[in-house]
Parts: sequence; structure tokens; C-alpha cells
Amino acid sequence: MTQFPLYLAQVKLTDNRTHEIENIRGSCFYKMTLKTSFEYLDENKTQIVAKMYIKMSGDTSGYFCTEHLMIGTTFQSEYQFFFSKGWKYFELLFTEPRDVLDLHKNGIMLFTFCQTWD
Repeated sequence: MTQFPLYLAQVKLTDNRTHEIENIRGSCFYKMTLKTSFEYLDENKTQIVAKMYIKMSGDTSGYFCTEHLMIGTTFQSEYQFFFSKGWKYFELLFTEPRDVLDLHKNGIMLFTFCQTWD
């Protein structure tokens, strides 16, 4: 079995239109909603936490499917596995200067993985 990454969405810190993205089609859940908020952790605005809520809903590709998501930036990534419908929550913490700069420049990317049985 081989897994290929599939781009789903990009969340930009300075683009409020990307802070709520609806109707994302994953490889398992055919309707996902992503809501993101950003919060500075210090007075100098050198550390940021991204609070991410994702809703799994709609039809699925099968009864025992898993949505495998990779959420990250150039230097940091988080892997999440979802088996059931409903709202899920996780955070990404950006404390290093290079991570904060990358978040400002490129945002957060969201990928899923498509499986092939070749």
C-alpha cells in the first residue's frame, strides 16, 4: 500500500477569509470544516498559538475509514488521525523565530493522504 499526500487547504495568519474553511473533502470524510484562531502568547508578539477546530461530517468512504491529516509549516508538522464524526481540537505552538516568520509568510498547510493498493 502506498500513500500519497493530497493538498486540502492553507490558513494564512493575516487573511481572515482562510480562518474558516468549509466543504473540504478528505479521503475518508467527504465534508470537513476547519476553523482556526491565532493568539499571541507574549507582549512582543514573538510567540503564537494556532487553535484549530475541525469538524468531520457528511458521507464517508467506508465504515472503517480513517482521516489522516498532516497540518504544518515548513519547519513544523502535526499528524492527526480521525475515526469518527464531530468536532476535533488541537493546537500548534510557534515559539521559535523561524517558525513565527514562516507562519507569517506561508501560513499553515493542510494535507490528507490518499491510499492506493498498488
